Amino acid sequence: MSKKELPVIDLRLAKGSTRGSLVRQLREALTTVGFTYLTGVDGYDENELLRLTRWFFSLPLEDRMKISRKCFNPECKNEYRGYFPVIPGEVSHKEGFEIGPKMDTEPMNPESLKTKMDTEPMNPESLKTKDTESTNLESFMIQFFYEENQWPDDPSGHTATAKYFKTWMENYHQKMTEAALELLRLIAEGFDAPSDFFTSLFVPRHLSTLRLIHYPARTDAPEWARDGEYGSQCRSSWSRNSMVTSTRCCPAGLHN
Repeated sequence: MSKKELPVIDLRLAKGSTRGSLVRQLREALTTVGFTYLTGVDGYDENELLRLTRWFFSLPLEDRMKISRKCFNPECKNEYRGYFPVIPGEVSHKEGFEIGPKMDTEPMNPESLKTKMDTEPMNPESLKTKDTESTNLESFMIQFFYEENQWPDDPSGHTATAKYFKTWMENYHQKMTEAALELLRLIAEGFDAPSDFFTSLFVPRHLSTLRLIHYPARTDAPEWARDGEYGSQCRSSWSRNSMVTSTRCCPAGLHN
């Protein structure tokens, strides 16, 4: 399928009298092709996104590993969010950096549960405790999924760059979340459901992930992969919406 065959959904048309026609256009796209291009997304800046992504992955590996997941660096506290390195032998051969929503200043749960989380690290075995099963499960899920984001330092000493990276990415995450929620409202309306039919599942708290991905050059590609073509492994997603940013730096011949 060529790029020209994919329908284009301009989110700017979601406002005013053009919303109805956009809803119908989106429904047609999702019930036929299944994919669309999104344009008119507020806050999207491809050049700045690419520049900051390059800055992050140009940091020394030891600095990136300082903010990795605990499974890659036992000295790190995060189980779910952070940097992940290239895994030797993995088909995708990628490294990445993941952040979630910016944490609120208010507790996400009753004060007693918050105190328990702060003072008693959750042991998954305690989920089986008879009288506190639901409370322990909630505590474990909050502690795991809603952990604080990790952010890099600038090893060159230019702290302003690292601070700008953090601020920009938090804002970008919020803008893309807003775009995704609007997309869900449009989808619901396209199937004659209430506008908040889907968004009610993600508001006020959600687990939306912003992932920066880098595919380093391979110097150790297996013989069967030396045919001169580019490609990637098949994938599936557990998310409701996946919004993928394309850039103009893909090699010629890259295809799905």
